[in-house]
Amino acid sequence: MAASGRGRTRGYSSPVPALPSSCMRVRRLTRSTTLSMAVGQYNDLRAALAEEEDARAERNRARHPVDLRWEALADPNSKGSWLHGHHA
Repeated sequence: MAASGRGRTRGYSSPVPALPSSCMRVRRLTRSTTLSMAVGQYNDLRAALAEEEDARAERNRARHPVDLRWEALADPNSKGSWLHGHHA
């Protein structure tokens, strides 16, 4: 059989028929669109993630002194602790 000009033959000798160029274009376009959508979603989420990380860091900074105070109040080995004063 004659060659199709695209590298593969369309005869009985070829186990896989050559794809038309329009089908290849569709595959490339689909792949490109999928990649573009994924990058767009990543860019949308990246800004929200940065804001959330900043909010969590601020929360942790504000909460740290409170946690230290609660630990000091609850320490039974400390003579001046709230728990020690109520169990004496």
